[in-house]
Amino acid sequence: MQFTFFHLMPYRPLDMAKRHKHRAACVVLPNDLYDPKKGADEYQSYIDQLVYAEKLGFDVIAVNPKAGRAGITCKIQVKSRWATDYDHKFVLKQNLDCDFVVFAELNRGYRDYHHRDKSVPVDAGKQPPRIFVFPANKLNSLIKVSSGWSKVALADIPRYESYKDRWDLVRKFLKMPAVGAPRES
Repeated sequence: MQFTFFHLMPYRPLDMAKRHKHRAACVVLPNDLYDPKKGADEYQSYIDQLVYAEKLGFDVIAVNPKAGRAGITCKIQVKSRWATDYDHKFVLKQNLDCDFVVFAELNRGYRDYHHRDKSVPVDAGKQPPRIFVFPANKLNSLIKVSSGWSKVALADIPRYESYKDRWDLVRKFLKMPAVGAPRES
């Protein structure tokens, strides 16, 4: 299981009475509603919070893309299957518009179909979840359409087990230092 810290980094000193006179706060606001000193203080506070989240051991730290590292962003599509006895396939649209696909086997128990042996409790199959981080370009050619659904089968992904918990691929894509690497001052 991975724990994520997400921060939108809003401009909290914004005068909401003045903000409501404009169409959209996140897109079009006049500069006179921004106080550079308060903005700098806010930004430093958010950086401190992100550093603290890393020290606490969060597995993924995410921010509003506009506040990202030199404009580097990463699109991640997340897919999951809750049942432990699922068919080892997951739904995925053709022509992926993302950089990574994160697939979570939640393993919450067995499906409760009418033909299932009723003597076996639904939650009997509970297991720890498994998370796979796949580069999207590894999956595009593996998407197959069947009964109107486009799916990817884990068995079709070469060495799919090697992508288990591979968050380092996202860090590398974002040009971030490896976890535990010394930071530049």
